Amino acid sequence: MRNSGLIIIYLIFIVAQIILNNVFNLSQYIILSFLPAMIVCLPSQSSTGINLLVAFAIGFIVDFFSTGMVGMTAVALLPVAFVRNTLLTFIFGEEYFSRRDDIMSDIQGFRRTIICVEISLLLYLLIYIIVDSAGTRPFGFNLLRFLISFIICSGASIFILQNFSSKDSNSRWN
Repeated sequence: MRNSGLIIIYLIFIVAQIILNNVFNLSQYIILSFLPAMIVCLPSQSSTGINLLVAFAIGFIVDFFSTGMVGMTAVALLPVAFVRNTLLTFIFGEEYFSRRDDIMSDIQGFRRTIICVEISLLLYLLIYIIVDSAGTRPFGFNLLRFLISFIICSGASIFILQNFSSKDSNSRWN
């Protein structure tokens, strides 16, 4: 039952990301995405291959239904999914995977969980902005876009993290 509830909440957040991209396109400076937090919050028993498939599927679906540039989000999400298990091991230690716990900020600590999500967000935004600009925009523009997007996406990521990673939210999906 937990997996079906998790799939439903992932689908809801994917639709929410598509709506954000289509309706709330604030400016060319701002990328509003909480997808890296969703990738970090995948179940701990998922392998790197599964993480890559999920990241590609999510990125492709979001791109297909919103931005029109199919592959941009998928390209930026794939490295996040690739380094996810290594990042979780580095931040939470080997016991995270030995216990087979999902990310719960109540257990692993909110500060360490935020650090994990923020590192994945940094990687996502860095790749997305580099691929999007393709060397045609000046460094100052890209840096400003990166900083503004990181500040805004951090808030959205914390919201996603609270929905996926607390004991109260996990009991809702059982």
